[in-house]
Amino acid sequence: MKPQNSNSAHGARVPESDCVLLGAEAEALFSRFNLLIDELTTGKIRRNKFEPWEIDFLLDALDYGLTRPCVLLSQYREAVRRQLANGVTVPMKLSEFLVSRKKRARMKSTSV
Repeated sequence: MKPQNSNSAHGARVPESDCVLLGAEAEALFSRFNLLIDELTTGKIRRNKFEPWEIDFLLDALDYGLTRPCVLLSQYREAVRRQLANGVTVPMKLSEFLVSRKKRARMKSTSV
């Protein structure tokens, strides 16, 4: 699964995090993300090989004490789906999602 490097025609190397995943690549990444979420929510992780972003996610989840299935994971999954649909190459960290969620909640409470 290799991201398309949009600036490669100019000879410049673009960091992988700035590259865009297209169609099937984004779907494959989201499928892998869904598998990880499902494994976490069921408590049955059956593999021993992980991508670096998956390890980051698991460590992030442990830092937040996220060990049981909850609505939060569903919301996080939907946010990652939208993010990947927009061409991002790696799912956002759970901590980033939680921070943005808190900011939105604060903005809602101050606008009321």
